[in-house]
Amino acid sequence: MINAFLLNKKAPLLLVLLVPFLAQSQLQVEPDVLFNKPVPYAPLRHSDLLWVKTVWQKIDLRQKMNQTFYFPTEPDQFRMSLFDNLVSALTKEGTLVAYSTGLFGDNDMFDEVLLPSEVEGLLVDYDTVQTPMLDESGFVDVIVENRIESADVLWYEIKEQWYIDRQSSVMDVRIVGICPIIAVLDDVTGEFRGTKKLFWIYYPDARYTFATWPAYDHANDLQSISYDDLFRKRKFDAFIVKASNVHNRRIEEYATGKEALLEAEHEQTKLFEGELNMWEY
Repeated sequence: MINAFLLNKKAPLLLVLLVPFLAQSQLQVEPDVLFNKPVPYAPLRHSDLLWVKTVWQKIDLRQKMNQTFYFPTEPDQFRMSLFDNLVSALTKEGTLVAYSTGLFGDNDMFDEVLLPSEVEGLLVDYDTVQTPMLDESGFVDVIVENRIESADVLWYEIKEQWYIDRQSSVMDVRIVGICPIIAVLDDVTGEFRGTKKLFWIYYPDARYTFATWPAYDHANDLQSISYDDLFRKRKFDAFIVKASNVHNRRIEEYATGKEALLEAEHEQTKLFEGELNMWEY
């Protein structure tokens, strides 16, 4: 007959012996990008530029390929979403500088610097809500703070320049700026009313900070990748919302729905054809 008392007496000793073994058997996967530096761009002289095209693209974080920028919505032990990293660098660490999008959200020239307090003001909104009093004698106005969280950012707009280098005879692209975008909802019905750009980040100056932010690598948990690597290696899916033109118009200003998607594909095709047309046989 099995003695339950003996089993209970040996259990603590068995756990004491197994705990160190279990702790050592779990790999501690820590990011190794904290002291990384961005991969330098290839030297480029202005006199070597044969052709330049400025393009604005939108990254939809609801797309599966772009979820690396969206998650985790709450910071975990080693990683934060791109937006949480941006807010921390702008308001706490002071390692980045934000630029205003202008009164109508159409300023992307990086000519109006935002102070950390101004960035904080963009992230917080206050509403007045009427709450019943405890004695049921009426209502009292209560101020509620609404803060923009990482989960609220559903898009990023990137401004980039495509160019042809006559020395290397190749077409390449460099990102100029990044802008987080949130959805604007109706206060009463909650219906979608549009989008709002928060601020611009000048990417060439921000690369040194982006290179130290670990991001999730789908291929290998042991190999760390930074947010700078994600942008540099073009590990995202985006669609064109504007290309430099004589009217300075966005695609949504003259096309909607399916026509806008076709126009974006047309602009993308023109970029690829521009490189193919360089060659003569």
